[in-house]
Amino acid sequence: MVVKFLHEGIGEEHPSCDSGQNIFIVLYLVAWIADSFWLRWSTFLMGSFHWLLRGSLALMCIIVGVYLVQGAHKVVYDEAPANPQVIDWGVFSIVRHPMYLGVLIIMIGLFFWSFSLISISIWVGFLFFYDRMASYEEEDLIRIFGENYMEYQRRVGKWFPKLV
Repeated sequence: MVVKFLHEGIGEEHPSCDSGQNIFIVLYLVAWIADSFWLRWSTFLMGSFHWLLRGSLALMCIIVGVYLVQGAHKVVYDEAPANPQVIDWGVFSIVRHPMYLGVLIIMIGLFFWSFSLISISIWVGFLFFYDRMASYEEEDLIRIFGENYMEYQRRVGKWFPKLV
């Protein structure tokens, strides 16, 4: 929802959004790879869980994360109407920031493979960064769409699906 309108000049993205995402993703991957396969400083929990359980959890998370990212990309770039409006269908009916959430869930999947505590600490920082970016974008969407976006916020959770 946000990206389509941001690229058309409607809405505003936080100035450090793209660079911050790239930095966190690279930092996470470097730390996860180094700790999981080379240094093994914080992967002592890995031996406590059978590789099949770790692999299953990792694969499930990666599948869910990819589903959210691809679903959001499809809605934003392929299905978004020409006139600016609040997009509340597809994965955007589940959570308000499915692209961000999908990336975070993929990273959790990698964590489940090796239980690298170093990488999960970076993930926590990334979560706070994404929450800040999402809040910034939501303030602008409220400015643009007003009550329509606030009603969407009441219906759909920011990070977790609302069950009621």
